[in-house]
Amino acid sequence: MTTDLAVEPGDRADDLLPDKRIETIEEFQALSHPLRASIRFLLVEQERTVKELAELLKVPVRRLYYHVTELERVGLIRVTRSEVAGGPAQRYYRAVAHSLTVPFDLLHGDAGLELSSTAARYEIKRMESLLALLRHALTHPDEVQQLDPEIYYFQRGYIRVRPERARELAKRMRALFEECDEYDEGDADGMIRLTMATLLIPHETVFFVPDEEKGTVEQDDASPPS
Repeated sequence: MTTDLAVEPGDRADDLLPDKRIETIEEFQALSHPLRASIRFLLVEQERTVKELAELLKVPVRRLYYHVTELERVGLIRVTRSEVAGGPAQRYYRAVAHSLTVPFDLLHGDAGLELSSTAARYEIKRMESLLALLRHALTHPDEVQQLDPEIYYFQRGYIRVRPERARELAKRMRALFEECDEYDEGDADGMIRLTMATLLIPHETVFFVPDEEKGTVEQDDASPPS
């Protein structure tokens, strides 16, 4: 059931939670659609009606209602107020938190296979969005030239270290990433949004082979290269 909150416009300062832990399959499923992720992002910036969201996203209002309802149903956005101005009541929605966090233990199967698999798929979707953003930046040099060179940064690399040093490095990277959260100054004029990502994967335990390259051992043995 949706309840309209009696909130006066002057009392709706930034009351979002700093962070919300995503821990249920329903929450992950609600966020699995890229359009819903965009809706939530816009509602982090400020409260908006479905009509306002539709105008910004260039999506029909009727189609957007379903996605907004799904986000509200699982508690990722909420109704802040309703207004009646010579027509049907317009509900204003707002995100419940600035950022979303997937608990680390969910990605290691500690919460059960189904929930862990759903959490993993969600993180992969988020990484795909990040890669799409990176691909766009790297393939549009005219736009990259407009970026501040002292801010825009991209680097990747490989190192070989002992397991104990790798754990130490991972711990330092987590601490640095958490420290970055302290730089967040909220939504205000003149702010820019930064996208950050960290990734450490030991290649000795995880290997990637494209699906089209996979075959059975018998097939490979039967058809040796000439």
